[in-house]
Formats: sequence, C-alpha cells, structure tokens
Amino acid sequence: MGCSEVVLLWLCIPVATLPLVVEASEWTNVIIDSRVGNDNKSCLPPMLIHPCKTMSYAFSYQQDWTGYLLRPNTHVLNESVTFANVKGIKITGANSSVRCRPSSAGLAFVNVSQILLSNLNFSGCAAKHNSTSRDYKYSNFSLSHIYAGLYFYQCLDVNITNTSVADGPKAVGVVMYNTAGTVLVSNSVFANNSAHYKDSGGGGFYAEFSYCTPGDNQCSNRPTTIVPTQYNSNANYTFVSCRFGGNRASDGAHHSSNFILPYRYDHNAFGRGGGFSVFFNGDAASNTVSLLNCSFNSNAASWGSGVFVEFHDNSTNNTFLLRNSVMLFN
Repeated sequence: MGCSEVVLLWLCIPVATLPLVVEASEWTNVIIDSRVGNDNKSCLPPMLIHPCKTMSYAFSYQQDWTGYLLRPNTHVLNESVTFANVKGIKITGANSSVRCRPSSAGLAFVNVSQILLSNLNFSGCAAKHNSTSRDYKYSNFSLSHIYAGLYFYQCLDVNITNTSVADGPKAVGVVMYNTAGTVLVSNSVFANNSAHYKDSGGGGFYAEFSYCTPGDNQCSNRPTTIVPTQYNSNANYTFVSCRFGGNRASDGAHHSSNFILPYRYDHNAFGRGGGFSVFFNGDAASNTVSLLNCSFNSNAASWGSGVFVEFHDNSTNNTFLLRNSVMLFN
C-alpha cells in the first residue's frame, strides 16, 4: 500500500485500453441545434421530428441508451443537469462549444454506467456538489461542497475523448468519486480551472476512491467505510495524450504549511494536484491509474502543482503510472 509501492509508479505495465460504451441494439438519438431547434415535445422521443434548441430541454429526457448529438455551433447550458440511474448515455458533438451561463451550471452523472462524452468544449462551468473533504471551519464534523464542470459519482465505464473542460471559476474541471470499471480519457484538455487563493477549489482533474461518501455528515460516526466494493475496486483509468495546463488548486482558508496526515474521515483534497490528483482511500483495492503521453504545464497548487497522488486508510494493491509525459513550469 502507498509508500511501499513507490517503485510501481515507474515500472508497472499499463493494461490495454478497452472499448467502452457497448453498442445497444437500439439507441435513441436526440439532436440539439441552438440555431434552428425548437424546445417542444416533438423534438423528443418518440416523435423526434426536429432538433431541440437547448441542452437543458433535451436532457429532460433521460432513458437508457440515449444519445444526444450537439450540432457544431455554440450551446448554452443555463442550469445544472444531473443524469441519474440510467445506462448508456452518449453526448457527442463536432467540436461543439458548451458555455455555462450562469457559471453555476454544469453536468453531473450519478449511478450511471456506459458514459461517452466526445468532441465537446466546455467552458465556464462550476456547479456546486457534495464532496468528501472535511470542512475545517466548523468544530463539529461536516463535509465541504466542491465546484465542478463535470461531476461523476458511483459511475461505471466512462469514455471522454477529444473534449476540453476549461475556465471553471473556483471549480475543478472534472471530479470523479468512486467511479470504477474502465475509464478512458484521451486527447482531451483540462485548462485554466482555478480558484482564488482565498477559496477552496480549482484543479484540472480530480479522482477519488473515498472513505466517506460525498455529503455524508455522519461519516465520522461510522467505524468503517460504506462505499460499495463495486465502486472502489478493480478500476482501470487510462489517460492518453491529454493536456493539463494553467489550473490552480487552492485550499483557501484550510491552507497550512504543515501537511496534515489524513485518516478516514479526516481528509482534505482541496489544494492538492493543480493539474491532476487521485486519492486511494478507504478500502480502495486493485485500482490502476495510468497517465501516458500527457503534458502538465503552468499548473499550481498548495501541494503537488502538476500531479498529486495519495494512498491511505486500508487501500491495498493500487497502482499509479506516469509515463512519457512532460512537466513544465508547475
């Protein structure tokens, strides 16, 4: 566990990447066109006569094996949308731009499997979500909130390709809690997601196999983690040819020049990993995270400006690999 496996950071062999998003026999495809679409029932199944105009309206339809195709123009996401308890979600574009207005908008996936995001450019997204980091402003135990452009909780099999998440105010570009199966992120960019030094937040990509579940303010009373094994074990994360640049992770009021040793619920992920961070906490076991041919440029953080990796609690047999990657000016 942890420090005993430092050698594996450089010598382990990456597992082969596998195709995600298995093709269902029948996909329902919803088209979104911000220029000529119309938001009414005839743009949704079963009619599908014409494109929808807005993402929010199209995303109101959530069923298994649904694809959403964004036409190649600028789309505005005007609220935070959560996909929950479905299987098979594809959101694809043609270098389509998604701007969050207001910035409190974003996308979340909760208990979703088989997710594909491709050819999308998200900007200015910072939706508020539950986190696993302790809020040290209060004497009684409570967990902080976190801001994110894309947020995943207890999901399985995620593919993000040719996608960027940038310019999130106070936000982490992508947050993944207890997301397992095969996670493949390729040819994607996470840039300029920053928090002011007085705020807690920011960073390019943050993944965690946790001890507490996000928002569980009773976690300190539990003798063991309640995270299901399905979501904290045997995951394979592979990042290929990704760029992490200009992100800043701040721990704000929690900042200390002394690194507090984390233990169970006494955990703080803020300010760790400006470009990329991963935490193997609780009973996380046999997970592999590989970053291959990636670049980390001009990121900042209180701890680990480019990359931050942490092993603690009863986590066992987890592996982190960084290979053929470039670090500059972090």
